[in-house]
Amino acid sequence: MCGRFAAFSPTGELLERFGAAPVEGVADHVPSWNVAPSLEVRTVVERASQGRLLAGIRWGLLPHWAEDPALGNRLTAARAEMAAARPAFRRALSRRRAIVPADGFYEWKRVDNGTRRGGRQPFWFTRRDGDQVALGALWETWRDPEGELLRTVCLITTAANTDLDGVHDRMPLILEPGEWDQWLDPGQRDTARLKSLLAPRDEPRLRRHPVDLRVNKTDADGPGLIEPLASGLV
Repeated sequence: MCGRFAAFSPTGELLERFGAAPVEGVADHVPSWNVAPSLEVRTVVERASQGRLLAGIRWGLLPHWAEDPALGNRLTAARAEMAAARPAFRRALSRRRAIVPADGFYEWKRVDNGTRRGGRQPFWFTRRDGDQVALGALWETWRDPEGELLRTVCLITTAANTDLDGVHDRMPLILEPGEWDQWLDPGQRDTARLKSLLAPRDEPRLRRHPVDLRVNKTDADGPGLIEPLASGLV
């Protein structure tokens, strides 16, 4: 369900690709081939008063009404089918939609390794056309008791399409370039009109290959993580 992704493209390229202006600090982004929840991720948002922005936002949604900031550690992804009904995501889906640009993402396949529970083989997914993987997301703002403002974000998942056949039954919501304006539009608050976007696309757009188990460790990083396994497909 896309618990990890890679974000190594230069910030300048993302600003141009998404037509966004930088928020202070986003240019300091450190490239990563293993982005995990709780880290700050570059996020495209659109505000009626400021236009389209690229900001660094912490991964793990914290609703404005939350009393315990630890709640964000559990809200890293929202299921597209239920987001409009769940209190944690409902307001964000209506008012605060976002895109998290990624160079690709990881998903894990259950495999038989001789144990009762089995093992999990990681796969690397990226777009066939080489474009950014525009991950559909939601963001929120939260104030702590001292009044400090914290912005957080979560990804959205859908049922998997054929791109993930044989690997997983869920996948991240991937938005096509022609859909970005509608998705980010802050004036579009009728979530029923977003139904067609909150679904997997019919046409396959991704390529994949298995990668080394090192990606399972959150402290592992570097371009070697996305290299194909020498043994080929699993």
